[in-house]
Amino acid sequence: MKNKYIINEVVFDYHTKSLRTIKDYESFDGMVLYYFAEGGASPEKKLIHSNFQTFRNIVSTPMKEKENQIDNILKNITNELNELF
Repeated sequence: MKNKYIINEVVFDYHTKSLRTIKDYESFDGMVLYYFAEGGASPEKKLIHSNFQTFRNIVSTPMKEKENQIDNILKNITNELNELF
């Protein structure tokens, strides 16, 4: 059976709603249980790749909030460039 994730890979765990690092895994009758470096375990079906969760967070963020974040980033970059020159 091919595992979806590998040891030391960071995944998003729906059970804890946090990013976790895979420490080990076991297979039981077609189900893969992943153990985490932070403690605890979850079945494969309750995990998604961390990049996918980041994408979901970006998509679900309201447009006004995204615009504010971009404005803040651009202001910080402009300030840092002004300090350099």
